[in-house]
Amino acid sequence: MAQFDVHAVPAADADYAPYLVELQSDLMSELDSVIIAPLVRRADAGPIVHHLNPVIRFGDEELVMRVGELVSLPRGVLGRKVGSVKSDREALMAAIDVIFFGI
Repeated sequence: MAQFDVHAVPAADADYAPYLVELQSDLMSELDSVIIAPLVRRADAGPIVHHLNPVIRFGDEELVMRVGELVSLPRGVLGRKVGSVKSDREALMAAIDVIFFGI
């Protein structure tokens, strides 16, 4: 598991967010938990706050990272890895900066 990996949410729980994205640094890979944010389909995301909710393409979908809904989960509950959004690193890091530092 690595920073910006995307994990599928099991179908029974995927109504709101079909995917979770790992935000935690790879340097913390030995921890039992991981900080994630939900990736929500753009049509279901509601109002998008500029810089706080980056819109990214993943496969055929446009998704919104809901950085205001960060949570720490045990690594063992993450669904299977289905890809990465590392190519969107700049926008994802900017959203983290906004939520924690206001910049």
